[in-house]
Amino acid sequence: MSQTVIAYFEDRSQADQAVAGLLRQGLITGGAAQIVDYASMDGGEPFGERVSRFFHTLFGTESDFDAEGLRRGDVLVKVEGEEENHDRIVDALSLSGAMDVERRARFLRETGFSSFDRTTATPYTSDQTEKDRMAYRQWDQGLGNDEAAVLPVIEEELKVGKREVSRGGVRVVSRVSTRPVHEEIQLREERVEVERRPVDRPVGSADMDAFKEGEIEMTETSEEAVVSKQARVIEEVSVKKHSSERTERIDDTVRRKDVEVKPIETDRERSSPNH
Repeated sequence: MSQTVIAYFEDRSQADQAVAGLLRQGLITGGAAQIVDYASMDGGEPFGERVSRFFHTLFGTESDFDAEGLRRGDVLVKVEGEEENHDRIVDALSLSGAMDVERRARFLRETGFSSFDRTTATPYTSDQTEKDRMAYRQWDQGLGNDEAAVLPVIEEELKVGKREVSRGGVRVVSRVSTRPVHEEIQLREERVEVERRPVDRPVGSADMDAFKEGEIEMTETSEEAVVSKQARVIEEVSVKKHSSERTERIDDTVRRKDVEVKPIETDRERSSPNH
């Protein structure tokens, strides 16, 4: 996903160098940056209308301080870059000399500016722009006497942690199933059988001994199958988890934002013939 970054510079050369730096670092591709100043805006309508329409198209609303800055010679750079490069683009533009828009707006307020008049606004001449730049620098330096301007030196630090992630595993499920079995057993069965036979013979001594009252009892028996079940352990399934450790090397990049301090030349130094 692309994101838009807007930055303002004092002059066109600064803006050109800033865009060239982004291209050189590979943070944007050709055509991803647009440089706008009052000299590059389309004609055909009053200057104030053109500037107002431009910022309304850019931001969706009027932008008095931005429009006034453009009228006074500020140069706008609009950059379309990938979301992951957003912070690096902002840092690169800042290091290239992008203006602090909040301080610029405060300067305009404190020096009498209130609103942009699209009907009467005309661009500054080069002399007016230079005088405005000088007044802004002096104001900015004076502001620094009682208000500290803090530019953080930022350095990224690589922090490597660890977290548990699921790598799968096993699930052991026990189920009870049935299967038919067949066994054979021999069963014995007794039956009492009474048989009467006609006999015609003389009575013997044995017969005389039995010639008295009595009874004989004989029972029938049979065997039947008795079924019982006994559970036996025939196999064991053991589930264990083993842990081990390994060392993984993490290769990445970290960024650092440095602050370079440059002296500002005085008018005398700029006009010196030996300079």
